Amino acid sequence: MDDELRRALEALAQKSDSLAQQYESLVRQNAADHAETRRLAAETAAEMRRNFDEKTEEMKRSLDEKTEETKRHFEQQTEEIKRHFDVSTEAMKHEVQLLAETVSHLDEKVDRQVDRLDEKMDRGFAETQAMFRFSHVEIERRVRTLEHDVTDLQARVERLESTH
Repeated sequence: MDDELRRALEALAQKSDSLAQQYESLVRQNAADHAETRRLAAETAAEMRRNFDEKTEEMKRSLDEKTEETKRHFEQQTEEIKRHFDVSTEAMKHEVQLLAETVSHLDEKVDRQVDRLDEKMDRGFAETQAMFRFSHVEIERRVRTLEHDVTDLQARVERLESTH
């Protein structure tokens, strides 16, 4: 072989060895980078899981707090409404009691007035009956007097007629 070809083949072999070494170095570097990428991906995934879990816990706590706050607010409002209702009920009871007392007072007053009117009517009826009795007795006396006078007049007329 000729020298030049041999040198070219040796140079080519050296370059091939060099390329093989570079290739092996790149494969090792790629494997190391790949391992690093997997490690970083695992770390990132773990960190994302931790962050997700933390945020989930935070949201649960926040939701629990808001739920408790809402319950407390609802209970406070319920108690306040009960107090207002109790106050209103007491005021209403008081007003009903006053109304009942007023009605009772008016009922007693009406009863007294009815009693007075009954007494007045009874007296008026008694007086009217007494006047009727008196008038009746007087009318009866006058009728007897008239009957007597008529009887006397008839007797006189009969005597006069018999004498003529």
